[in-house]
Amino acid sequence: MIIRMYRFILLTTLLIASTVQAAELAGRVIMVRGQAEAISVNGEVRTLKRRDSVYVSDVVRTGSDSKVQIRFIDNALLALKADTELRISTYAVNQDSDGGTILMELIEGGFRTLTGSIGKGEKSDYEVRTPVASIGIRGTLYSVLLQQQQLLAGVWEGAIGLSSDLGQFELGAGADFNFAVLSSE
Repeated sequence: MIIRMYRFILLTTLLIASTVQAAELAGRVIMVRGQAEAISVNGEVRTLKRRDSVYVSDVVRTGSDSKVQIRFIDNALLALKADTELRISTYAVNQDSDGGTILMELIEGGFRTLTGSIGKGEKSDYEVRTPVASIGIRGTLYSVLLQQQQLLAGVWEGAIGLSSDLGQFELGAGADFNFAVLSSE
């Protein structure tokens, strides 16, 4: 009887550990104003508060008059505006070298970000997808807002590249413009 109980406890512990390891840490919340939540890949909704973890595959959503700031594992900072939905599809830092891989999907709303160590590595390893255009970076501080199928993008430091059905555009350092509006129509 005792052996069965130990087996049960061991099996339960292993199952819990494997579930925790399956969700890779992407970052931690550093500030929430209003309502913010994370939705896991299996549909579990978590209300976010300071110091909460955000995981790869989470969709982070802010309510009206709300905002959330996240510090990612590569020290990037991301501030989501009100009424924003962003999926963290990939966020991985290379353990043995600089760089890593980021893929986020802006479903709606907007954000401002300061890239971390991944943004200083191979530029093709960083991408934000929207229904209007994809965004790549050149080590930077930038903002985007997706509203009514229009993408508004602005660069404060560095540069970004926008790719859409209309072609490829550069904003920021060395480009003619620091701000742009792209439409899917």
